[in-house]
Amino acid sequence: MTRDPFSVLTCHGAELNAPHFSALELNRSVQRNEPQTSSEADVVGRSPGPDIGPDRSLESLNWPLLAALLLLGVVLSLTWTVGSRFTGGAVTYVLDDAYIHMALAKNLAFHGVLGVTPHEFTSASSSPLWTLVLASAFKLLGAGYDVVPLWLTVACAVALLAVADRLLARFGLSSTWRFAGLAWIVVGVPMTPVVFGGMEHPLQLVLDLAFVGVAAFALAATGGDDRRRLTVATLLLTPLAASVRYEGVALGLIVAAAFWLRRRWLAGTGVAVLSVAPVAAWGWYSVAHGGYFLPNSVVVKGATAGIGQLFSGPGALVGHIVGNIRLTYPTIALGILCAMLTVLAVRRDRSWNAPVVFAGISGTMALTHLILGDVGWFYRYQAYLFVLLGLSVLVLLSQAIDLRELLAPKGRWVLAMVLAVALLAGYGVSRRSVTAMRLVPLAMHDIFEQHVQVARFLQGNPQYDSVVVNDIGAVSFYNDDIRVLDVWSLGERHPNLAETEAGQLVPAAIERKARIKGSKLAIVHGRIVDVPNDWVRVASWTLPEVHVAADSEVDFYAVPPSSPEAVRDALRRYAERLPADVHVVSADFP
Repeated sequence: MTRDPFSVLTCHGAELNAPHFSALELNRSVQRNEPQTSSEADVVGRSPGPDIGPDRSLESLNWPLLAALLLLGVVLSLTWTVGSRFTGGAVTYVLDDAYIHMALAKNLAFHGVLGVTPHEFTSASSSPLWTLVLASAFKLLGAGYDVVPLWLTVACAVALLAVADRLLARFGLSSTWRFAGLAWIVVGVPMTPVVFGGMEHPLQLVLDLAFVGVAAFALAATGGDDRRRLTVATLLLTPLAASVRYEGVALGLIVAAAFWLRRRWLAGTGVAVLSVAPVAAWGWYSVAHGGYFLPNSVVVKGATAGIGQLFSGPGALVGHIVGNIRLTYPTIALGILCAMLTVLAVRRDRSWNAPVVFAGISGTMALTHLILGDVGWFYRYQAYLFVLLGLSVLVLLSQAIDLRELLAPKGRWVLAMVLAVALLAGYGVSRRSVTAMRLVPLAMHDIFEQHVQVARFLQGNPQYDSVVVNDIGAVSFYNDDIRVLDVWSLGERHPNLAETEAGQLVPAAIERKARIKGSKLAIVHGRIVDVPNDWVRVASWTLPEVHVAADSEVDFYAVPPSSPEAVRDALRRYAERLPADVHVVSADFP
């Protein structure tokens, strides 16, 4: 019997309550192609008789998915309603990074140049697939495209819920458990900062979940058409997961290792090769255009990530891991809970069943990320781990744990440990989710009143067509014909790391590069960026409070030979357009 890789096992309440039969047992029998009992055949797909009951129509509507979509719509609508009050209704994303992707995609779509400006190639994105998707959307939709990333992230969020529902049903979960998993994605991950981030992360969540889910069933299958179909589906999803974010390469290699453990050498090698192929292709393209093999964001920031600390000695790596644990202890708690439940499940059944394989891949990836990667950055870097680990815990709790064993005298201490870790994870996750959803409108406020205002100021003053900035996204996206010098080197063709300290260009390098680019103005967070001594600070825009911005103060410097008086006059003309809570402070200069 052949099935679609994510074909839904129709599991109705009356059928799941059949005596002496569990969803996990069904899952194992299907994976092993074992003959089914008459009760099993009813659950797998035999047309139900007229005695199913009145809840049949509700079930046919797939109420868990519909309810989760409604929840998602309510949460996103409330967030937009609050956030738009800070932005006057303007579409604004929670980080300037979104505008970097938008600038790259815009220039690729309309100028044929993959760069933050149309003047030169810059490999400033670690998500090749998102850049291509966004560029295609810009090319198709044309004008008014600053809302396109939001449309795409909302669509990806909807697709994520649909894929998760299909996967949970494939695991044999009842409607109630499925809704719990989908609600977890909406409010536990949570989706609000991921969607309003306007970047690749919702797409990453969809592809990673589909990839791990299909791979889990492919690894659990022992033969037949199902195994072939699932393996092919895994191979097709591998390059997509690897190209949406570079964490997908590690995820693919973990899945490849699992195939090798199953002695499925050809499938494992195929997954490994397809995991590396997109990175290699993108690297070749970058080198051919004068950049590094890896994106600038990885090259510049990678030195501070765990993979960079590997070359700095064990002390640096341990310090990095400790820092990650401190920053994201809810992820650690979820990972520990997932590991404990996986061990309990393996003790009961040592076969390669799909729930345990899914949880094992997810837990291994979480450990790898916490050792070698970065966390934080406004709830987005570990969002995919929250999806994978959260659903792993849910599936194991619903299927693979026998509460009777845990309630027995010998199992009570295990139950106590599981409950303790679950309470710790629940507290950390709930606190994190509430904080994240509260911060999204405030982050929109920061970006609108700093980055968007700077971009609009430059739109109205085209004489400043070459500027020094420490946030290149909104400035580059909203100004078509501008040259930028990024003090973090993300917007350069080939950054010289010898001229940086902690990722930032040293003042001498800033001065030299500004002279080469003909920069006339610098707009930076002055208390964070060290600027050359002969630059003249003309004025500052100050906010009473910031939440995600690097500093509450944005400083404007006249870069010699620019006239400070001319810069001051331009700022005075624009001041009346600033939001009311932006305070302008003019500097005294000779």
